[in-house]
Amino acid sequence: MALVRRRRLGRLREFTLVLFIVLPTLLQASLGGYVKGSAVVMWAFVAPLGALIFFGARAAIPWLVAFLTVAIATAVLETWLSGLTPPLPAAVQTVFFAFNLSGVAALVTLVLASFRIQRDRAMERSESLLLNVLPSEIALRLKRQEYPIADRFEDVSVLFGDLVGFTMRSSTESPEETVAVLNEFLSAFDVLAARHGLRPIRTLGDSYLVVAGVPVPRTDHCEAIADMALDMLDEVERLNRVNNWNVSFRIGINAGPAIAAVVGRKRFTYDVWSDAVNTASRMESSGLPGRIQVTESIYLLLRNKYKFEPRGEIDVKGKGPMNTYFLVGRTTNSQ
Repeated sequence: MALVRRRRLGRLREFTLVLFIVLPTLLQASLGGYVKGSAVVMWAFVAPLGALIFFGARAAIPWLVAFLTVAIATAVLETWLSGLTPPLPAAVQTVFFAFNLSGVAALVTLVLASFRIQRDRAMERSESLLLNVLPSEIALRLKRQEYPIADRFEDVSVLFGDLVGFTMRSSTESPEETVAVLNEFLSAFDVLAARHGLRPIRTLGDSYLVVAGVPVPRTDHCEAIADMALDMLDEVERLNRVNNWNVSFRIGINAGPAIAAVVGRKRFTYDVWSDAVNTASRMESSGLPGRIQVTESIYLLLRNKYKFEPRGEIDVKGKGPMNTYFLVGRTTNSQ
């Protein structure tokens, strides 16, 4: 037991497996063969079984060959061995037969059950990891061997959030502190996304991307993403108040068609892209700290349910002049 605890087994496992081959074989030979020995050589099967557990499938093959060799050899020598010793009483032989067969069968069943439990747990962990990076609907399609997966959605809403001053902050404080602060906010945003039925797509450093209407289309995608954005600012304010922080996020929103696809073969990523997605990113990068900047299309869709402040025309990188608005709250009839 001390060797096991210290993991200093050396050749102890191989020596034990050799004993499982040799001892049942010698015992069967001394008892007079298969019938008189009640097939006690069956216990030699523990050797390839143990090798399978200790060393893996390939390493178990020589031990299986050794078991088959002694099993066949004692069968060939059955007539000669049976003449060397007097038989045990028939009742004793029957009891020994039952013990040997049931004992080996029970051992094999327990080992296979253990492997099955470990396999099921590994599959559960694998599926859990898959669901962390892929929507459940997409994971199910992958499990059905559906690949590649690429879908076009005509109406989705996209939100980008970015922690203001992250680069400067990370240069003036310890990495542990920066990551801890970032994790607090991103974890809170994930909770909000789940509450609103939205799909977080990507977290890249301090940037957060979430979409509504993907992978399952929904008619209220604009409302859902607007509610998410407003709740994000509320959550930022709450965490700042509780932790005495002074952190702010820029948030940008846009809506339109997009393509969503699984990218990669060994390391899967579910991503979205389109001009509408790029414009949402521009709304964030050209926005202001603590504000939710939206395109005119979002404003026209939601102006009867939410409150907006016009920002006016701004020059957006890669897009030119655009009229944008700040989402500031919900109207009374949208509550």
